[in-house]
Amino acid sequence: MVRAIIDGSQIGDGDIGVPVLGRPLMGLALRFSADDAASADDLAVVEGFVSWSRYDAMNGDLETVITCDRFKVLTRSPASQDDPVPAPGTPIRQLGRLRSVWTYEFEAFALPDVSQQWKVLSAERFGRFGHYRVEIEPDDDEA
Repeated sequence: MVRAIIDGSQIGDGDIGVPVLGRPLMGLALRFSADDAASADDLAVVEGFVSWSRYDAMNGDLETVITCDRFKVLTRSPASQDDPVPAPGTPIRQLGRLRSVWTYEFEAFALPDVSQQWKVLSAERFGRFGHYRVEIEPDDDEA
């Protein structure tokens, strides 16, 4: 089970569907976020290995993909070009808040597309922008 925040504007724009208990949620990608708007209850721990990484000199960020048993997530953290970039296969454990990723970002920023189908275990709408706090798991029935 994974806890995440889905941006309400993504739902409003049709980028992601409304999360409904027990229903599949198609095409959702997740990224660790440093955004403090989420509560401490939204923290997630992901363990896996680095399957892709790069230093983005334009933004000064280290970006990686963490591959777990059943899903992948993006990470982005401030770094300098002197910081080491983890090699594929490097074990990694990340703690933070997972947030939805806009689908245009994969092509626009040359990021690996880590979107997949998820099964919604719980969904709670919150905030004035219609964000959703969800508990989800990879949907193994994905076609």
